[in-house]
This record gives sequence, structure tokens and C-alpha cells, in this order.
Amino acid sequence: MRDIYEDDENDNDGGLTRKDFQDLARHYIRLFFKNKVDEHGFAIDVEELLTERNISLVLNLDICNGVPLIYEAMPRPKEKRKGKFAEDIEMMLKLLRECAKMSIPKPFEAGLIAIYVEVCKGYKVEA
Repeated sequence: MRDIYEDDENDNDGGLTRKDFQDLARHYIRLFFKNKVDEHGFAIDVEELLTERNISLVLNLDICNGVPLIYEAMPRPKEKRKGKFAEDIEMMLKLLRECAKMSIPKPFEAGLIAIYVEVCKGYKVEA
């Protein structure tokens, strides 16, 4: 993962600063995880998710690189379901639709889903 938002706070020609992007990431983490539960069914303290690593995931993990890492972290479905997508694919599609309904920018989706897989499903994403 590479950090693509390395703007100098004092020399940005009126554009968004690194802090601005980090604030956006915090906002979307709060929005996405509001009312979600962890892998044990307990309410999530969203403020605990605002770590440097999670903010970096949201800002830097794109769909092309993130989806393979997310799938790699999850166990393979044991059975094929005739006429249906595998459960992991259905989960990914559901979460992408959820992001779209919340108007979450596409570049932030993979990072949010990676955090979801860790917090809500209990699988470690190696990013």
C-alpha cells in the first residue's frame, strides 16, 4: 500500500491537505460503521476504529488491490450454491451497494470493507 496523500499542509495551492483527507476518512468510517456490530454481535465503538492504520486503509486501499486482499483473508466457501453467488461474493456486493447508498466515494470503499471484514467478521486483512 502506498500513501498517495502526502500534501504539505502549508504548500497546497488551495487544494485539500493530508489532514483534510484524513478527516474525510474519519467521517466515512463513522458513517459506515454506525449501527454495525462486531463479530460477536456487540455494538461497535466507532471512535476506536479511527486508528492511523484504518484511516490509511480507507485512503490508500483501492478496489483493484483491496479486493484480492479481502478475499484472501476470508475462508473459502465449503459448498457451491447452485444458481447463486458464493457467500463471500454476495457479502462483497452487499457492502458495495451499502457504500453506494451512503454516497461513500468509490476510492474509500475497499478500505472500509477491509475494516468490516476484520471487525465484523473476525478475519485479518494483510494490507
